[in-house]
Amino acid sequence: MKPAKDGGSKIAVLFNGSPLSNGDATQSESEIRRNILENDLIDTIVMVPDQMFYNTGIYTYIWLLNNNKPAHKKDQVLIINARDQFEKEPKSFGNKRNHITDDNRKWIDQQYEAWEENEYCKKFHTKDFAFHKVEVVFWQEDENGKQLWITEPFDVQLNNSNVKKRLDLYGDMTFYIAISSPYKENETIDIEVNFTGETAFETLVAQILKTKVPQLKESPAKDIKAWFKKQDKEATYNHRHYIVDNEYIPFDRTANDKEAYINNFLAKEIDYEIIKWQEYNQLGYEILPNKYFYKYKEPTASDT
Repeated sequence: MKPAKDGGSKIAVLFNGSPLSNGDATQSESEIRRNILENDLIDTIVMVPDQMFYNTGIYTYIWLLNNNKPAHKKDQVLIINARDQFEKEPKSFGNKRNHITDDNRKWIDQQYEAWEENEYCKKFHTKDFAFHKVEVVFWQEDENGKQLWITEPFDVQLNNSNVKKRLDLYGDMTFYIAISSPYKENETIDIEVNFTGETAFETLVAQILKTKVPQLKESPAKDIKAWFKKQDKEATYNHRHYIVDNEYIPFDRTANDKEAYINNFLAKEIDYEIIKWQEYNQLGYEILPNKYFYKYKEPTASDT
């Protein structure tokens, strides 16, 4: 596009619906929308009738881009619903059953030039399309509101680092470890480890093994840790039943305290105790024209 200082440029691009909403926050499609909207390049989006093309009946959209928008359009986007602006073809050509007449084009042009809201036109601030994507951790409850615990396999290597990561998420937990005994065939050495993080996991295991396994009673902790690492073992652990989910929260231009806004939103939407949340590092953007112009219609009554 020609630089705005040199008069700028206007571009019209015909798209299907994918570029409007495909891609999650921080993903390529959303990032493209974010850059276009945050740089205030979208002037207008026109919702084109369906069945306009030979090989597809999909709905399409005309994006009108302008990098030198007049002052009254600054940070604003107009969406024109021109879905009904068509005439039927005298004869179908595959999927092409509709065409836009001169009168239809004139109507669309009038809406664009007026650039005002009405039944078929809606104006939005560029930030109206933005949302926060937030990863939320909450404590699952049963039907009686009791917070749940769960026992499941510990699916990574059993060492200080991996256990600490789970501790940071779940808090205190109990490990049930079955070690294949190197001293008696087909036997296991079973230990229970209540882990709170006050003592390093491997140190705690060494202390338990020192009292549990006679052959290790006189061994220093360092040797017991090395012995433990070499043995075949299986472990399960009991921990708080946390659910990790993503919430999509509309951006609010009037919110002065983002953290308080997100906390209030989550408190209204999630009935369980929220352990923590983390926002993704970029706002997501999506444009949903069909949602903006949706009109509820009573379903047809069934015959009785």
